[in-house]
Amino acid sequence: MTPSTPLLRIPDWSDQALQMLSFWLGYQHSIGIRGNLSEGAIAWELFRLISGRLSSEQFAHTEVMYSKIPEFASRVDVADRRFRADVVIAAQSATPRSGEQFANGTVKAVVEVKHNQSGIRQVWSDIDYMSRVLTDASGTPRMFLIYASTEERPKRFVTSDGTAVRTWFHTKNESPFRVRCVKRAMRLSSGRNEDLKGNYAVLIEVFPKRKG
Repeated sequence: MTPSTPLLRIPDWSDQALQMLSFWLGYQHSIGIRGNLSEGAIAWELFRLISGRLSSEQFAHTEVMYSKIPEFASRVDVADRRFRADVVIAAQSATPRSGEQFANGTVKAVVEVKHNQSGIRQVWSDIDYMSRVLTDASGTPRMFLIYASTEERPKRFVTSDGTAVRTWFHTKNESPFRVRCVKRAMRLSSGRNEDLKGNYAVLIEVFPKRKG
């Protein structure tokens, strides 16, 4: 079953930001800190890259509580927990202060980051949460997960020729998502890279569950 939500164009910021993120991942690997590369560090670099590629009417915010997004705030599991989005893109320059929210309709996208070292269960958990809050949202900011993979082709999402798997996916909890874009930075080698090992930034869009 596919969601009824139509596929929109990927955001303008995503193409260049993801390509630069894949190069950055490769650089971190080349200087030997892949094993100590945290999701927080990846999210901050992504925030920096997105910020430089937004129009003058949009702004990136980092570490934003979901309860500050009015379209989601009415959900009990949002209001009662202190979940934070890695990056929020909004038509509002200032992050709301404590106890305040973004103006209704200003949040355009929510972005979470996952590293391939975190384990796939955490990816499914994030996708399930994003799909759940979207399902009953009073409005539809777009929801994305960036899967950052170092020295490994993420075979679930990327084909053997290095392109996005163009099918609908569902988690065990029936949360629908789709790979929208794949960017990669490959290691220079004199030999043949059969498995396309490299550094990948994968843009996954999450959708609400179909009701009924």
